[in-house]
Amino acid sequence: MSWCYENIQTRYPNFEFKHLNAENPYYNDSKIKQTKLDLPVDENYGDFIFMNSVFTHPHPEDCQYYARELSKKIKIGGLFWCTWFIVDDESTALMKEGKSRYNMLWTGDGIAYYPTSEKSTVCVGYQLNFIETIMAENGFVRERPIDR
Repeated sequence: MSWCYENIQTRYPNFEFKHLNAENPYYNDSKIKQTKLDLPVDENYGDFIFMNSVFTHPHPEDCQYYARELSKKIKIGGLFWCTWFIVDDESTALMKEGKSRYNMLWTGDGIAYYPTSEKSTVCVGYQLNFIETIMAENGFVRERPIDR
């Protein structure tokens, strides 16, 4: 975040970078549950929201919360760019063959896929229909094909 501020925001003041101090046992020792976060921007504020490696770690209910809250923060016609780990037939085959960086083969609910039965959030994968459903329910439309 400091790099973004120092190298982008100081030169382009119309850019803002915000850190979400959410609990994650692997990446942040905060005790604030993701679903209890107050996203630090006003409603109808952002022209462009960029969330790299955010939806690759939370549980399904946290993803639903972020989608709902972000739909309130982005301007009509704004662009929302985010990354996910998608678990489908192709990625499952690669994981079983040991050709994937992450092996998310355990699922307890058929929606989220974790590397262990303890539901570790070091990485979490999702079926595409779950992603498309929660995004559509919150007014987001995918405009481009998925990059793999």
